[in-house]
Amino acid sequence: MAMNPMKLLKLKDRYKLFKQDHPTLIKFGGVAAKGALVEGSKVDIKITTPEGKAIATDFELTAEDVKTIQLLKEIKG
Repeated sequence: MAMNPMKLLKLKDRYKLFKQDHPTLIKFGGVAAKGALVEGSKVDIKITTPEGKAIATDFELTAEDVKTIQLLKEIKG
């Protein structure tokens, strides 16, 4: 699977904007990445729409998830 360099540049620009708009989420992710994202950790995600409708899910990190997270950390540099 080949990656499109232009799409990667666009993603980089979008990430910079997201980071600027949501600094507390980025900080949370950084703290979590320093030790909480280990096999067996439970992740809970909840989204509430402006109308009040909520959806949620949870999952437990597997060894494969941790490998993927590590790879993403390495790509970030």
